[in-house]
Amino acid sequence: MDGRESIYNYIKGNIDIETGRLKDGAGNLPDDEKIFKPGELRWVAGGMDGGFGHHGSGGNDLKKGKKIANLLRSISKKGSTKSKIELYNILVEDSLIDCIDTALEMAIKSGLSIEPFLHDFAQFLTTKSPDRGPVKFGIALLGLIRDPQDLDVIKTLGKHEEFTLYSAVAITSSLENPDIELFKLAQSVDGWGRSNWSKDSHKQAIHQSRHG
Repeated sequence: MDGRESIYNYIKGNIDIETGRLKDGAGNLPDDEKIFKPGELRWVAGGMDGGFGHHGSGGNDLKKGKKIANLLRSISKKGSTKSKIELYNILVEDSLIDCIDTALEMAIKSGLSIEPFLHDFAQFLTTKSPDRGPVKFGIALLGLIRDPQDLDVIKTLGKHEEFTLYSAVAITSSLENPDIELFKLAQSVDGWGRSNWSKDSHKQAIHQSRHG
């Protein structure tokens, strides 16, 4: 990953032990320089996902969703390295908000084997990737897989507002009674992170948990 620190390690290493929140000044992510050009106007963390929401689904989004679903199926059945690389390159674009639900629903309907390949891939995306798009998709996969051992990773990533929305959905999908953990997550962020969680993610989480 060209020597960049993983986003998970970056966030974990910048959490204030006393407050449980991200330290002041630690909002930049390892892929910022790759994504944003000098002087370019930026969205605040989580602002793009929260601003556009899950509007789905023009033809391009449907086409991308089908492609992602096919690659997921290949990974789940064979652990295909080629499919992993191809999917990662799609995810790096970080333009998944309109196709992520479609992709996961298609993949589920086509039949996915969680172990051993898909779970390992989701854990790789969330803990090893220095790019935000793959991390977001990895969180969504962990929410689909619902392994309690993954919750610490999901909650840690959710402390950065870029990932709070995705973590809230994954937590709700993973736990029978998620309210306490969702409340803790909301208390650890401000701005778009908390706004997204309160206005939108609970509805999405219910939808995903019913259809996943």
